Formats: sequence, C-alpha cells, structure tokens
Amino acid sequence: MSVSKTSFEAEIYEGDEFEYEIVVSNIGGTPATNVSIVDDLPASVSYLSSSVVSVSSSQIQVGTPVVSGSQISWSVPFLPADGVITLRVRVKAGDAGTITNLVVVASEEEDTDETNNQDTDVNEVLPFRIPNVITPNADGDNDTFEIKGLGKFTASEIVILNRYGDHVLEKTNYQNDWDAPGQVAGTYFYVLKLTDRSGRVHEFTGWIQVIKE
Repeated sequence: MSVSKTSFEAEIYEGDEFEYEIVVSNIGGTPATNVSIVDDLPASVSYLSSSVVSVSSSQIQVGTPVVSGSQISWSVPFLPADGVITLRVRVKAGDAGTITNLVVVASEEEDTDETNNQDTDVNEVLPFRIPNVITPNADGDNDTFEIKGLGKFTASEIVILNRYGDHVLEKTNYQNDWDAPGQVAGTYFYVLKLTDRSGRVHEFTGWIQVIKE
C-alpha cells in the first residue's frame, strides 16, 4: 500500500478555502482488505467537506467519511491489486503559520514495505494583507483590489474614494472584485471595516495606487 498527499503548493491566506488531494494505491501485487485511510488535519484548519474523485475499478467501494474533530477516516472493504483511489478534502484555513497534514493508510494484510504508508503535506497560511497597488489590465495578475485573508472575517464594509473625496465604491460583504471601473489611473483611498468571529469590528484605512496601461 502507498499513499500521497498534496495541497498543490497553493498560496493560502487566513480564511481561504482550499483542497488537499489524497491518492491511495495498492502496489503490493495482491488484493487488500479492510483498508483504512486516516487523515489528520492541522489544528488551525477547519474541515468543510470531502469527495471521492475517482476509483480505478468498480470493485472499489469507499465508505462514508467519519469525521471526529480534526480527523477524517474512510473504510474500503476491498482494494484490488493495482487499485487506486483519489480523494479530495476541502478545508478552511485559520490563523497564519505552518500547517502540516498527515495521512496514513493500512490494511488487514501485512505490508512488507511500510515506508510509503503515510505522507505529509506542509504548507504555509499567510497573514492578512491589504495591497496598495492594482493593475486592472485583464492579464489575470493583480487586476482587482484583492484583500488577502478577507475570508477570516464574518462581515465587511468598504468605501473607496477618489482624490476629490468622491465615493467611487460603497459596499457591504466585499468580494475582492473592485477593478476601478470607469476610473482614471491615480491614487484612491479606502476605509475598510471588518467584523471578526467574536463580533469585534476592525477599521483599516489606506491608499490604493491604480495603474492603467
């Protein structure tokens, strides 16, 4: 048996949702029975959902995942030789810091090589960050005023003003989608109010440089 796990080296900020992929393979040359897959999520990550992406054979039946705290486990009664199972686990990042995720696979039969029965994925949850430059030129890079880690807050209110003090945007539950539509290049100012999980409101003010080419 072997197992691998990856978060695809995703760039993750506080409050972001992202996925882990788990691939279990029976490389022993003979069928495996009563296979268990146990995934231990980092403490700062919250479980949202999981799915079976694919199985290599109709003989493979993956049981409903059992969630106990930060541990998710699946049972597979029968995994034929060369059988492969691909799972996805969707989670939400918590506070900034290093996150290490461990997955372990085992079966009823003795495994002659246990070195590949577990795998870890190490990633970094990056801290909340407000950018001060956007380049809305539709190249897919830095096109919008994207507040990194906005998902860690439960509510938001934003006002963006031009240099004359005119409101060019007023919005609640901001979706990171402002790209200075109909505005000229230059400096804009924002007032951002964010409500955290405890109900506390945090206010941020600053400037945004809009560069149009």
